[in-house]
Amino acid sequence: MALRAKLGMGRPRENSHNILKNAGESYDYLISPQLSLPLFLDPLFGRNKRKKTHAEQVVDINNLVIDNPENTFFMRVSGDSMKNAGISDGNILIVDKSEEPSDGRIVVAEINSRLTVKKVRYNNGKISFHPENPEYDVISVNSDDNVMIWGVVVSIIKTV
Repeated sequence: MALRAKLGMGRPRENSHNILKNAGESYDYLISPQLSLPLFLDPLFGRNKRKKTHAEQVVDINNLVIDNPENTFFMRVSGDSMKNAGISDGNILIVDKSEEPSDGRIVVAEINSRLTVKKVRYNNGKISFHPENPEYDVISVNSDDNVMIWGVVVSIIKTV
């Protein structure tokens, strides 16, 4: 199964922000308030000699995974074409559209109206998108293709 990116669309709401204005379609979203959670440092695994464990810090989850909120969006993926890069079916990608999509970075790209998540490569003025699974082919771009890079994957949220 090829890796496809999904981005939910919703109605514009008050205090909403817009992303991907140049991608042919735009998606509105709300910036949520801070979500501060306790961070336990240096947990002991196995036989815990401490009688009590306490949080040593409080962390805002947004600040932990998002550097540039105005240019960041989440995207759920399906498929296994990037499994060797640690991206699995059902993972949520954190994508920053202000990051430079330099050679070797994992990007979300729209190629001829289809979304994909691949490693971008530049070679002799040509661009190609590489899967991280040998069962899939490299996507080589030619002059007839319509390509837009939506952003660079900066983090992955996984479930266990």
